[in-house]
Amino acid sequence: GWAFRDPRPWWQRKALIWLEKLFAPLKDKIIVNSEVDRQIALKYKIASPEKIVRIYNGLDPEKLDFLSKEEASKKISQFGNLTIIGTIANFYKTKGLEYLIKAAHILDSKSKIQDLRFMIIGDGPERKNLESLIKKYKLQDKVFLLGRMPDAYQYLKAFDVFVLPSLKEGFPWVILEAMAAEVPIVATKVGAVPEVIEDGKSGFLVEPKNAENLAKKIQSLFQDSELRSHFIREAREKLKDFSQTKMIQKTKEVISSD
Repeated sequence: GWAFRDPRPWWQRKALIWLEKLFAPLKDKIIVNSEVDRQIALKYKIASPEKIVRIYNGLDPEKLDFLSKEEASKKISQFGNLTIIGTIANFYKTKGLEYLIKAAHILDSKSKIQDLRFMIIGDGPERKNLESLIKKYKLQDKVFLLGRMPDAYQYLKAFDVFVLPSLKEGFPWVILEAMAAEVPIVATKVGAVPEVIEDGKSGFLVEPKNAENLAKKIQSLFQDSELRSHFIREAREKLKDFSQTKMIQKTKEVISSD
């Protein structure tokens, strides 16, 4: 997504918008990967409408070498048969991982989900803050920061629910990967996510910075196995709109159009 949409002082955002406008005339086309970013570019008059082209990210599910649920679960957990809520993210403030940990605290104290664990694959500058939060809520045996793992998407089938708690996104590839892995999704309404996940149909969407709602939607999924299956079916169908073939073809058309 646009750098000026990151949490920054107002003057930095202004400067970045100005720089985008300054260099836009040097570009033949500007490709954005979501309609929300296209509309934001038009709002700030970054460039003329015909210069700004939206091409969604795309992948080929057949090329994703997922581990089986059993194998993936064994590799990320040594605690036996568990219910796993998981995510994959860099440990940046914008990823909203603190709200996932707060949701874990809510579920730990109120939920009747058996053997519930939270697994977060990734690392980054927020690790110490996240570790402090885990300690504050006494979740050391419930929430695990697994560090970086090569080809992290391979472990997605270990998750019973995938959660994306971000405060800001462009177009997160991991959402498409979770859809391909056939894992039900709870995500925040940021960036292109609402263009990919239809709330209540192919997943749950919540407002960012809302741990209560994250916990509520996670709980809802575990109370309704048919809803989980429905989300998986609808997400698998929706994934066809984000194929690698479409992405490549549209990019070729833009490159050759002039």
